[in-house]
Amino acid sequence: MIGKQFKCASFRKILNYLHNKSGARQIGTNMGSVTLDGLVKEFHESRKLNPRLKRSVYHASLSVIPIETMDDDRWMDIAEDYLQGMGFGDSQYVVYRHHDTAHDHIHMVASRIRIGDGSIVSDSWDYRRSEVLIRQLEQAYDLQSTEPSWDKPNRAHPSGEFSQQKRLGQPSVRQKLYPILNWATAHTDTMPDYIQQVQSAGVEVRVTEQGISYALEGVAFSGNKLGRDYSFVGLQKYRGVSYVPDRDDEAIAQLIGTKHGSSQTAAFEVEANEKAIAQFDSHENKTLIVQLDRNCQQQNRAKQVQLEL
Repeated sequence: MIGKQFKCASFRKILNYLHNKSGARQIGTNMGSVTLDGLVKEFHESRKLNPRLKRSVYHASLSVIPIETMDDDRWMDIAEDYLQGMGFGDSQYVVYRHHDTAHDHIHMVASRIRIGDGSIVSDSWDYRRSEVLIRQLEQAYDLQSTEPSWDKPNRAHPSGEFSQQKRLGQPSVRQKLYPILNWATAHTDTMPDYIQQVQSAGVEVRVTEQGISYALEGVAFSGNKLGRDYSFVGLQKYRGVSYVPDRDDEAIAQLIGTKHGSSQTAAFEVEANEKAIAQFDSHENKTLIVQLDRNCQQQNRAKQVQLEL
């Protein structure tokens, strides 16, 4: 079974999508309403108990492999066990079942604010806790097990990185970055806040016209190399990190130490360089690769001199 989870700010937006999607069916809720407007109204009542929490919406999905199918009652049992295990036993929730993919799956929407006392459901290590819980549910409901995300190499790992990590018995820099970035997206709303949180964990961040890049322990990665969620666009699209240029550009420039409005920043330019080098990545073009690398270094030194002036 595969699980995904997200946090966002609008109950109406996510419910409108889940409620009105073709073939969608609401299979359970602990609230009094079943209509879209009624559900939104009830969720907003819990929001009033703790209005300071901006991202009060918890959205999670669970899916099984194509050869496994379940009836609504079994899916609801799993959904209730999952929500209880993640700390949402005292929160409002609604569950939808979708049939738009080959994988039978459900979506759960819950309030991160407990209806009883207005306290917030903890999201500490929620990605790891979710995967541990899913393994337990697989055993309890006799479902096909899937490999935990931390046990399998990322498909974007450079050759030898994963084998080196196994040999040394220590997590790679890439694996150290993931929990830092996941924590930052879960605890921030805007791009400047996200960058600041990542930097506070000792990660260097660069933002250029080509995207966002991260460096830790002297090793740099473009956002795209870590996964679509960690690119500049992906942070907005998949992780709910808000970016408004007029509001955020000056703050971002101050955080990463570049001049606001300058496209000639001497930053990593990792994504651009990787794409360019990939075009020449063959035995016949080794000379061109060396020359390209030298040109990039010269351009970056020239840009740095311009900024210092």
